[in-house]
Amino acid sequence: MPGHVFTDLPLDMLELIVLELDPLDVAAVSQTCSACYAYIYHSPDTERLWRILYLSQPLDDLRQCYDHLGYPRTGKVDWMAELQRAIRARTVIGDPSKGKPEERCTILQTLLDLVCILPPAPSFLSDDLSLNLVWLAAVLRGGSFLDHKLWEPTQWQERYLRSRLHASYGLTTADYRRESLTQSRAYVYDMRRYTWGTEFGPYTVSGRVNWEHVQAIHHVMSMQVVPPQEDAEREQTVFTIFPLSLPYCQSIIPAGVDLAQEQDWAGVTGSWQCSFSFCDHRQLLVLNNFTVQPPLNLPLAVDVLDSEDFIEIFRTINIEIRVISTVYDPAHPSRPKINWYGSVEPFATMVGSVHVTPDNHIRWHFVSNRSGVCVRSSEGIQIGGVRSSYGVLGSWTTVHHEVHDPVGPFWLRKIHATSQGASDAT
Repeated sequence: MPGHVFTDLPLDMLELIVLELDPLDVAAVSQTCSACYAYIYHSPDTERLWRILYLSQPLDDLRQCYDHLGYPRTGKVDWMAELQRAIRARTVIGDPSKGKPEERCTILQTLLDLVCILPPAPSFLSDDLSLNLVWLAAVLRGGSFLDHKLWEPTQWQERYLRSRLHASYGLTTADYRRESLTQSRAYVYDMRRYTWGTEFGPYTVSGRVNWEHVQAIHHVMSMQVVPPQEDAEREQTVFTIFPLSLPYCQSIIPAGVDLAQEQDWAGVTGSWQCSFSFCDHRQLLVLNNFTVQPPLNLPLAVDVLDSEDFIEIFRTINIEIRVISTVYDPAHPSRPKINWYGSVEPFATMVGSVHVTPDNHIRWHFVSNRSGVCVRSSEGIQIGGVRSSYGVLGSWTTVHHEVHDPVGPFWLRKIHATSQGASDAT
């Protein structure tokens, strides 16, 4: 009696077996014979098979996802290609040495798509946390992939993609180390980065977002929020959940709301908190070699950042913001520029705007006034999806932009009412 083979099984039973496998094992099965290969990749059931395989993973249903600007995903889903991208990224995260140099940007973009293309949460209090974000937090395991020495970015695009992913992810194990924080502070407080060419914000001279700058701002502000770890040198795999991390990247769009029909599509109106940091002005000048006569284009005097005398102040203010007008943006017809006014205290106000950048990010600009006098100018970028509770990261300078004027980072986030009637800043 001839022996039975795998393909002798009824088709429905064969499908049940395949659907129990990890996608990598499905690929292995396809290599066992031409019949299996044809069934998995070139049969009338192929699309349905890969859709079920995708949805059996702990990932969001792509048909329910929106992009970071709040536009619903459109077009037919290529379930096989999307799952192959995700699993390839998972493989490389597990072993970065398996990543080919020419696919690095593709891997990083895949991970960013998983961060930015999500089903929106209907409210801040919703329990509908994105499956993508949970999966990424588990797969990235303490963020070691983002700091892996075998995969040092070389091209600017790769550096920016990794920095953007890092800022979205949160704190990695390496971020808790003193030398890493010193490096980020040096980047943030380097006064040469704040010029008319960069519009005194975390941007490039071409007008794009400088994600390396944003990630350094994220690091500096995060270490003001998260307590230091006792043993930062020991490798850790714990994911730190705090308001500047993955779970807070999800867009918040109430059910039935079409942002294309909303004047305040960015969710500007409401109560906000703005936290900002600054260092002692004398130490800032020493860091930037302004105490050297005549001034020279010297490397930063980073020793001041490691000194026990280094002082970095962290402050938070409350703001009530309302929209005062919108301006049509021909490049983004359903996302007009939003002009807003904010009340800080009886004698302090803010005036600002929100608009979509040429590279499709949500940019915030505002000027702080005290007793009618403009004092501070701020530039920032929304992290995560539109209206996300993560908020905005950016940099502040004075409105005069004099060469010796102070600079620093800020974090702006909306305050949401809790079920107990209190408020929670996220």
